[in-house]
Amino acid sequence: MKQVSMSPLSRVVVTTSSGKNRPRRRFFSLKWMVVAGITLWVAVFLTTEILAWVQPNNAGRGVGSYTLPRTGEDTMSMGNKRNKVFPKFKDRASKSAQFTKDDSRQLPRPLVLPSDFEGLKLLSKNDPIYQWGSWDESPIVIESHKLLFFTIPKVGCTVFKQLFRRMYGYQSWKEHNDFIPHHPMSNGLNYLYHYKPREAERMLTDPSWTRAIFFRDPKERLLSAYLDKVLHENGKYVRVHCCGNNPSLKMLLHCQVLLDKLPNPLLTFADFLEKIVLQCKDPHWRPQAHRLPDLYWPYINFVGHMDHIEQDTKRLLQKIGAWDEFGAHGWESGAIFSGAASVAHATDARQKVSSYYMSPQLIQLAEHLHKVDYEHPVVSLSNR
Repeated sequence: MKQVSMSPLSRVVVTTSSGKNRPRRRFFSLKWMVVAGITLWVAVFLTTEILAWVQPNNAGRGVGSYTLPRTGEDTMSMGNKRNKVFPKFKDRASKSAQFTKDDSRQLPRPLVLPSDFEGLKLLSKNDPIYQWGSWDESPIVIESHKLLFFTIPKVGCTVFKQLFRRMYGYQSWKEHNDFIPHHPMSNGLNYLYHYKPREAERMLTDPSWTRAIFFRDPKERLLSAYLDKVLHENGKYVRVHCCGNNPSLKMLLHCQVLLDKLPNPLLTFADFLEKIVLQCKDPHWRPQAHRLPDLYWPYINFVGHMDHIEQDTKRLLQKIGAWDEFGAHGWESGAIFSGAASVAHATDARQKVSSYYMSPQLIQLAEHLHKVDYEHPVVSLSNR
């Protein structure tokens, strides 16, 4: 009998009654065992995810209030993805505070259906302020004081989020690291998307609620973005967020070059204004007027300004009845945004504006890039 050549892994030898050996193919070859293993893993993963979505939390909050289990590891998962541009970039999630179900006041995200938006006059399914995932798109909700706060990056939002964590009762409200107080999956704060659409629209329109936002001079804010996101760590942030946006930016940002081989500084301030701001969209240098869609601006009933942030923050907290408990004491210099540190910061910012905007052309460019901020009817900014 002719013997068929087979791999040792895919055949066994059987002795027949006649004493001859003949090969017999195994029921499962190695290839099919691998396929079966992968299929089983996918099935288990999908089953776990489906079961997690139908696990009820906070009974009594109504039909559809379901969420994925929240563990310390889960809250860090978004920050554990390594960026291909930086093979040496180390994950720093382990340095951040981790919340569990027991010590977090954050509500579960409700299950929202398209029918939940029927009959609403303002909020729609695709509105960015109702989308989960971004750090500063959806407003923060302080339900106890009927406050809806729209944070803007580079406009005091670190201190404001520390304030709100204090109002939530977190003992570690002063903590500041890679994720706390900014990351919505770690900071324990509630956002608009933590509420069903009808309740969210009530917060957006009810006259008894305060809907607050703070603005900053656009030229000063653009410079702050450059100093923090381009000069800091020699452009690590801007490379992460802009290298894939445009072929010309890949050359400008040296996207294929290792960090230790980069020129320092990576970009001049003029390059940042002329190329990065125009070609790479990012919340840190996006016009502040684009923080929320036009139809929501008429419902904003409190506007503060970075130029007098101490006075405006006190006015806001007094308005909602939170000044004495949360704003008047407990901060580095006593009251929030007060003391020599705040004065020095403001003075330093003005001096840096003078030193970086060294030509009328750069000033005109910055004002042109954020013209919509200067002309916004709600904000009351003027060219300076």
